[in-house]
Amino acid sequence: FAPLRYLINTLNLKVNKGTAVAYLTEVAREANVRQVLYPLLARATKEERIGLSTVLGRAGDADAVPYLQMLSMDPDPDVAAEGLRSLRTLRARLP
Repeated sequence: FAPLRYLINTLNLKVNKGTAVAYLTEVAREANVRQVLYPLLARATKEERIGLSTVLGRAGDADAVPYLQMLSMDPDPDVAAEGLRSLRTLRARLP
């Protein structure tokens, strides 16, 4: 999963963040990839948490809801706002 870690690290760069989010969104459609992403949220930087929140909102499934709820209660207001936005996006997509 070294390429996956590279994409996550790229979320910290303003220049390539959009590209990293797009690629991560596509790979996160697979449940096994999401299972690798969830533990990374605990030690992710602010920008990584924001980017992964967006990814999970766009490509996640019901298994992502608890993680987005956790992000929506993050002490950082920017992360919490994106977590809440992504949670709403995910819930709107779920049946």
